[in-house]
Formats: sequence, C-alpha cells, structure tokens
Amino acid sequence: MADYYNVTTNTGDAEIAAAIASNTKLAITHIAFGDGNGAVPTPNKARTSLVREVHRQPVTKYERHPTNSNWIEIETIIPSNIGGFWVREMGVIANGKLISHGSHAPFEKVADPTGVSEYRLKFTQNIKDGNVVEITLDESLIYASQAWVDENYIPRDEIIDNLITNDGTKPVSAKQAKILNESKLGKDENAISSTKLKYARKINNVSFDGTKDIIVIDILSDFSTNDIAKLKPIEVCNFIKTRTNNLRLNAHYKCVNGPTDGGIFPDPYGAIEGFATSDNYCSYSWQRFSAINGGEQYIRHALDNNTWSEWSTIAKTSSNVASASKLQTSRNIAISGDGTGSANFDGSTNVAINFILKDVNDSAGTYGANNLEIPVINLNRKGQLISAGNRQFPYAGIGQYGAAILYDGIDSYSKDHAATANAVRQLGENRYQRTFSSNQEFDLARNDFDGIHTEYTWKNSPAGSQIAAAQFFKYSQDWIGKLFFDIASHKLYTQTFTGGTTNSEWKEIAYTKSNVASASKLQNPRQIFGQNFDGTNDVNGTVTASTGIFQADEYHYIDTGRNGIDRMNFHGYNGIFNFIDAKNGTIVARISQNGIGCNAASASKLQTPRNIAISGDVSGSAYFDGSGNIQINTSVNGFDNWKGQNGYTKLPNGLILQWGTQDYASNPGEVSASITFPIAFPNSCLNISLTRKISAPSNDGDGTALLISTTQTMAHISLQHMNQNSTGGLRGYTWLAIGY
Repeated sequence: MADYYNVTTNTGDAEIAAAIASNTKLAITHIAFGDGNGAVPTPNKARTSLVREVHRQPVTKYERHPTNSNWIEIETIIPSNIGGFWVREMGVIANGKLISHGSHAPFEKVADPTGVSEYRLKFTQNIKDGNVVEITLDESLIYASQAWVDENYIPRDEIIDNLITNDGTKPVSAKQAKILNESKLGKDENAISSTKLKYARKINNVSFDGTKDIIVIDILSDFSTNDIAKLKPIEVCNFIKTRTNNLRLNAHYKCVNGPTDGGIFPDPYGAIEGFATSDNYCSYSWQRFSAINGGEQYIRHALDNNTWSEWSTIAKTSSNVASASKLQTSRNIAISGDGTGSANFDGSTNVAINFILKDVNDSAGTYGANNLEIPVINLNRKGQLISAGNRQFPYAGIGQYGAAILYDGIDSYSKDHAATANAVRQLGENRYQRTFSSNQEFDLARNDFDGIHTEYTWKNSPAGSQIAAAQFFKYSQDWIGKLFFDIASHKLYTQTFTGGTTNSEWKEIAYTKSNVASASKLQNPRQIFGQNFDGTNDVNGTVTASTGIFQADEYHYIDTGRNGIDRMNFHGYNGIFNFIDAKNGTIVARISQNGIGCNAASASKLQTPRNIAISGDVSGSAYFDGSGNIQINTSVNGFDNWKGQNGYTKLPNGLILQWGTQDYASNPGEVSASITFPIAFPNSCLNISLTRKISAPSNDGDGTALLISTTQTMAHISLQHMNQNSTGGLRGYTWLAIGY
C-alpha cells in the first residue's frame, strides 16, 4: 500500500449508498486539511472528523475520471495568502459530512502575500457509482489554479486583431474573422493582385514569391567593395542567402559608404566583408572593413532592415582606449611640499595615501617662564609656527602701561617713578602756608605774603575749577612750588618754580588708592608666577607659573598652561585672533569661529574638513583636514551576526551559519517538529545537523532526530526513539545549519 492514501468513511459509504438509492446528487463542497496533532495519521473509515482540522477550503473542481467510472478527480487550491499551519491529513466534505479521510506527506503551508506559495491538491476518490458525483459547481467557490489558467485562459491582450500575424498559438478577433469572410476569394477565382504568389518562382536562380524584394547581381563581374558598402542590411542578407552563408569579397576600391565618410580612416582603400547570421533574421547583418594602410579595422551592424549603425574602430591590444578597468602600467601618486606621502595606483582599486606633515622648525619648548617674560609667537601665512621666544614685560612710564617703580622721596625729577604715600606725607608736613586774593594770577614769583586761601578759582589753575580746599606753599628764599585741589575731579596737582623764572608743568599727585602710571614700590607685594614682587628689585631666577595667565580683562587673556596642563589657550571676545606682519601692519592670517580666514596656496590644515568614505565590499569613513594622519575603521559589508541560543553569523564569502536549540520539560515522544531559522537563507539551506538532548548523563536517552525537508526559512524534522525501553531521559535537540 502507498505511504499516503485515502479511504471513504462509514459516513461516506452511507451517503453514497443513499444517493444511489434515491437517485440524487452528492454535493462535494470542501476539502478539510488537518495537522494530525503533530503526526501523520492512518486513514480510518470510522472517523467523522479529522484528528485536528486546521483549514477548510472550497473545492476548485471535481469531475468523473475519464477512464474509470467509479473514480472521481477532486481538485482544490489554497491561496498563497492563507497559511501558518502544517498539513498531514485531509478529508472530503459532502453535504456537510466527512465522506473520505486520507493521509498526506507532512507539508507546511506558509502565508505569503507575494503570491508565490499557492498550494494545489489534486487526487482521485473511489466510489461505487460515478453517477452520484455532482459536477455542477457554484462558480463563486472556484479558484482557477495557476496551471489551469496557463493552460486554458487566453488574456484579452493576446487576441490578434489583424490578418498578418503568423502565430499558431493565438486566436484572431471576431472582427478580423468577419473581414476575412467578406473579402475571401473563391478557390477557383483569380485575384487581381496578391501579396504573395501561390507558387514561388526563381529569378536568376533566386527564389521569389512576392513577399519581399530580392537582389540579383552577378558576383563575378559587377559587385565591388564600393557596391557592398552601399547595400542596406536586408540587401546584404538576401544577397548572402543567394550565394553562401558567409560572403567574403576582397577588392581595392574606394568605399563611398565606408569609414572614410566620417573621417575615421584617411586611406579610402581596403576590403569589406558582409555577414548574415541567419536566413530568417536578416536584420542581424553586419560588415567589417579592413584598411590597406595602417592595418585598422572597422565594424558596423544593422539597426534595422534599412539602416546601418555608425562605424566603430576595433581596438588592438596596443591601442589607447577611452576608458579601461585597469592601467597597463601602474602609476605612483606622490604628495610633496609641507607633507609627504605616496601610493601606487593602477585603477583596479581605490588607494589610501598615508600623509605625513613635515616639521617646520626646531622651536619646540616652553616660553614665558622667566622674570616677567611673555611668549612671542611668529606664524607664517600657512598658520605654521616659524619661531617662538620671550619678550620682557615693560615697565610703566608716561603713556606706557607696565610694572611701576615706586620712589620713596620728594627730591626726584624722574617721570618714570611713582611717589609713595610716605613721600606725599613728607611733602604735606613741610609745606608753607600763603594766601592769595580770589581770581588773580597765581605766580610763584610773588613772595611777599603767606597763608591759605579757600575761595573761587585761580585764573591759571590746571583745570580752571573752583578751589574746594586750601592751597599750600613752601617758602625758602623764593617761591619754589604750589599745590592745587580741583573740586570737580577731586584731584591734587603740583607745580614747581625754578630759579624764579620758570614754571613747570602741572603734575597730578596720586592718592594711596589711586592707580599711578609708575611707582618705585608696590604698596602690597604681588606674586608673579609664584614669586613675591613689590617693585623695589628685579625678579631673578626661574619663575614658577602659578596660574600662567596674562590677562587684560575677563574677556581678553592668554593662558600659557602650567604644571600638568600642557597647552596654551588664547581668549578673545567673539573669538577673533589676527596675526599681523610687524613690517607693514598687514593681517597675514585670521583665526575665528569660522576657521582660518586667509586662503593660501598650500596649508597644513584644510579650512573645511572633508569626509573620506570607503564603499563596496567594506565600508567606513573619517573626516580629514590635513592636520594629522587619519585611520579609517572599516567593516565588511554583509558581515552580520546575532549571538544567542538561536543565532547566526554571515561570513564574507556569502556563507551563513545559523544555530539554535529546543527544550522540552519531558520526553515529547515520536513527533514531528519545525525549526524556524533566525533569518532566511537568501538562496538555499545546504546542510543541517541535529543532536538530541538528554536530561542527565545517567538517564536513558536512546533517540535521534531525522531531517524531513528544508526551505530557505524552515526545516522539518522528526524526533524518533531508537529503543522504546530507553527513552526516559530524552528531551529536546540542538541544530546547526549552513547555507547561503
């Protein structure tokens, strides 16, 4: 007996007998499909339903067997969008009852909306009387199988609406049949004209039936290279068919329609050959022209029966072509200048050049670390460091910012020193009091009065302001000085008189809290790079950077770095830094938030970093601005993996390894099982290995796993017992599959 078969059920026998007895039709409406609850069942006449039904599909068609009247052929189709279950059994439903039960080879029906997994079932059923079969079906229940459609259905667009198409597999339209009937010629009548002769005739040994033109030329007398070049493709083909399958004519004649027409070859003399590859397809004709001088060859082919293509030159192995996949001689690409690098390149693959910047100078070191020194940096137009050195921090003077030197006395004429508070105190204690009248000229030459005056304004006072306090004068044989208090600015001025003839310039006296242009000593010693400094002496020795900051205000300062911080920062409001040529004041470079503002012929760094990307079998990218070498981390495309109990890995050569495991709490018995791969194999599963699991080393576990079938997405297996008395420890299984 066959492995898979069907039997009529007891209910089916009764229904068939009743139909025969009552002379009624037995309406077969559906085919039921079941999964056998995990195993293929044995067909059983006593069954009234499937072991476990998973789907019921209307019958596509059924009909009496053409040779056996007791057999009927039943067919159904499960559409591609229905699935997600296994088929191991089936049954025929008639009058709502199961009349036949059959077994089926295990098969998984997947739901596939793409329309490529349609399932068609066709089988025969033996009954006692073929006349009981109802062969009239409700058309709404019928699915036409793809095979039936391909065999019997004629699409509308394949109906021919003309009388000239020569195709025995396609029907002609009723319209053309009517025209044919109305214009038909009786078999004994003679037509006035015709597109074809009933009997083909030969003209100069060339067959002619009137369907196409022929060329009759004597090849031995009047057909030159020039003539061949003038022929149309269809004429070349017809001529060749009348002579041989491969026409070859050599003659030294000018080819009027040859390559020289387009200026391809300067010598108008050579040989031309014509070819036709098939008697039935003359449009595949082509010609080859061989020039006498230079040995060049040209070729053209037929675009249609009346048109040639342009002549094309046939390249030699030594020719220089417009493009190529590889250079015959690889070339070296070298980079020089501010950096070096090179690579050999033949065009077969991309190359990466390792670019190394040159050292610009030998000025590496630490600057601004000694005795009030500040670093001086010289850059070229490319932004490269040319030199670096130190500059002494300036001392304060008239109109000059810097470190002030204090002088603790009242007898100095220096303009570069600042008086101490003690000197000012001495000046106040030694003053002489004099008085003047209001609003008169103040003159040190007048020496006939003493006292203090507290009114109004002196005409020649330094600020022309009203006096807010007393003026004090010192007298010793002559007026030698004066003090002036300005009410508007609250400032104190002094003026000296030398030799009774000359007044000095007014000088402002600093208060203890004033900021003077210069001084001989700082009131409060300050630390400069970690050393105390009050201005009385120079700072000698090594200056230890504490903060390492030269600051104009909170928005403008230079941070030179310090111990543990090896870098130098320049701070400016809005982040604009100019590098100026001291010779002519020209801005040679500008650094801002937008980068370097001057574009040079070459640079050590690109203003806009560029992305260098690699594609193809590997991928990767990196941004490159020329400031340093880059390394592109690449990954092999398609080299993917998933690490888990059920996982996979893709190898660069296209192979895919997949693995997995299935556990059961107890021995599942002899059952069929399915494995769904973590990912689908794009083409095929080549092999799969299976290993049974056991609960413990000491337990019985005599079993195996057998492979039934595989697809790109699944594998179907059968768990079996080798020894029925030694299976208590059997559990699940592991698997390893390989494919591509």
